[in-house]
Amino acid sequence: MNLLDPGFLKFGFRRWVTQLRQARAHYDVVRKNPTLRLEEDVQILSPDRLFLGEDVLIMKGAILDCGGLEWCDYRGRITLGDRCAIGSYSVLIGAGEIIMENDSGLAFGVHLIAQEGRLLADGMTTKSQNCQLDFQPIIMREGSWATSGAIILAGSEIGKKSVIGPGAVVKGKVPPNSMVIGNPGRILPLRQSEDGAYRPW
Repeated sequence: MNLLDPGFLKFGFRRWVTQLRQARAHYDVVRKNPTLRLEEDVQILSPDRLFLGEDVLIMKGAILDCGGLEWCDYRGRITLGDRCAIGSYSVLIGAGEIIMENDSGLAFGVHLIAQEGRLLADGMTTKSQNCQLDFQPIIMREGSWATSGAIILAGSEIGKKSVIGPGAVVKGKVPPNSMVIGNPGRILPLRQSEDGAYRPW
């Protein structure tokens, strides 16, 4: 490998600029939110559209895309309430808006995708001009959690103190005090047992 090769130097410069922009974005976010705990390798896109409460935790490798660009008609934002937690390598695509209320959280590798694509009738291709994007919000109510590998799609509302099980796929409204398991998601009520724990029934 020739370190003086123009192509290598150009790639290295672009990578350096990207890292510098991310570092500046992290600095600005932490400065505005002094109680935020931000781990390494977190990517925040359009940080001016990220709104945080107190004592928020964003863990290693998470990606937060807050929208605000031309491809989503400059819409989108992500709002995280007090004591919210974003698990390692989770991905939040907030072009249609994502709201996580107080004490809600995501475990490892959860995906929240506040948009969906529809192929137009005149062509079944993967080209972006033949795919129309619909933007709908995702709302996680107070105390709700999504566990590892769960996927929550546009237009979903997760009820207060509900739990999305590992690998479950959710589209639509989940009642409070419920658990969702499987793909497609199946809703089970959560009830408190004699030992005080909440379990699906």
